[in-house]
Amino acid sequence: MPVPVLSAAGITVRYSGVPALQDAGIELYPGTIHALAGENGAGKSTLMRVLAGAREPDNGTITAGGQVLRLRNPRDAHRAGIRMIQQELSLVPGLTAAENIVLGAEPRRWGVIDRRMVRLRAAQAIASLGVPIDAEQPAGRLSLAHRQMTEIAKALDAGGAGTLRVLILDEPTAILPAHEADALHERLRALRANGLAILYCSHRLDEIERLADQVTVLRDGACVATGPVREMPASVLIPLMVGRAIERQSWRAASGTRPGPVVLAVDHLSTASRARGAVARAPGATPGATPGATPRATPRATVGARAGDPEMGFAASVADASFVLRAGEIVGLIGLVGAGRSEVALALIGAVQRSGGSVTLRDVPIRPRWPRDAIRRGIGYVPEDRAASALILHDPVRTNITLAALRSLVRWGVVERVRERLVTQRWTDALRIKTRSIETPVQHLSGGNQQKVVLARWLAAADPSLSVLIADEPTRGVDVGARSEIYGTLRDLADKGTAVLVITSDLAEAIALCDRLLVMREGWLVGELAGDDRTPERAASLMVPS
Repeated sequence: MPVPVLSAAGITVRYSGVPALQDAGIELYPGTIHALAGENGAGKSTLMRVLAGAREPDNGTITAGGQVLRLRNPRDAHRAGIRMIQQELSLVPGLTAAENIVLGAEPRRWGVIDRRMVRLRAAQAIASLGVPIDAEQPAGRLSLAHRQMTEIAKALDAGGAGTLRVLILDEPTAILPAHEADALHERLRALRANGLAILYCSHRLDEIERLADQVTVLRDGACVATGPVREMPASVLIPLMVGRAIERQSWRAASGTRPGPVVLAVDHLSTASRARGAVARAPGATPGATPGATPRATPRATVGARAGDPEMGFAASVADASFVLRAGEIVGLIGLVGAGRSEVALALIGAVQRSGGSVTLRDVPIRPRWPRDAIRRGIGYVPEDRAASALILHDPVRTNITLAALRSLVRWGVVERVRERLVTQRWTDALRIKTRSIETPVQHLSGGNQQKVVLARWLAAADPSLSVLIADEPTRGVDVGARSEIYGTLRDLADKGTAVLVITSDLAEAIALCDRLLVMREGWLVGELAGDDRTPERAASLMVPS
């Protein structure tokens, strides 16, 4: 019988007396991918942190090779051959990708960092993933997907001397498009074949089914089931995770429902980073798109700029985008990483300089200079990276939720605390945010519950009105139950007259949720899909360069 490379038993963790894990356990075997499933707040991240040495348990034991381990910090875990890739990235933005990969274990020669060996080790780690990361690029200028890959390369470099025995991954594909997720999965299968034990946490049940050998389900801090993946399909996993069945449905507007008037009109939008080079339009190309339109001619490359180059600290830029958002509809903006989707959103809220085009809100031209200008005009924004761009992590849930609604809660220059608490509690209950209280620092919430806090902020701001809500990857790192709730919340907002723009890498999500799909490729809006044209095959044909 095989011996587990890492085993945990009776793990109990309490935060301020409230149990996050209760008598939890897991066994990881060499040459096996073991999935960890459960709702947000079920204890998955806490269990992984315990195994990675980031949190000592209050009770329980961890053993490796028959030896009891005391993992007081991540360095102890590294010495034991255990490495974790966190859901929230931890790279140093000012260091290059190569420097981040060897950080903490820098090669030295005569007491000085050996730059040649840094480059060599980084190149080897990156090559093992098969991803074209520029190792000399500062991490802060890499796309989010390439930052994720750099984190994984860093873990693989830690095992370069043959010490890596267990790799723990927390939602590694949450920010990756399908083709990059597939490439990662292929690499993980190769690592499994070489005898590595992999603990893989994911809310995507389809990838658990495709990738994992074993699965453990956590609910309310306790392990409720462990077994082979082949014996635990989604129809079994979902009730175990959430304690109830989740009905599959479409969140699009009811058939025959007509959208309301145009709320936001975008015409020939381009951003400054793209404009640094001369943009050459394809002969015969028509900017903008109409429902059911065929794709425009493929745009020629820009002179002096390359699609996907991380200029101005962002992963891409916008060459040309024209579209409208109407009251009562949810519009999806899709494309590969680097296509310019997030940059459209950043330009609309004033976080990225526009170099061309016009934007009108309810027939009034607008040009926000700062995100606060957009907020005052009724435009809300849920960013892709909630920890870095949306949340004040040390502040309580209360202040994070009411941040955009403070003007309506102020009387005589003072925030009315009773009303503030009532508003916070209303949306905490409505979105089922799992928190000990509304005064709990938001950093102590699970990733999915943090995402709900960001969404609750704009629901609170929607009283009395929110003209436009832009949500960039709104269900990243969110479990199947919470995902359903977020879809329903976005649909409720649309039904109340808000124009909703959803940026997503999940085609299944886009098709189930959105009334129309806008497709971007290499900075250009190349087509729009509506009605029966909203299919994965049609979308993929527009997203991928021919």
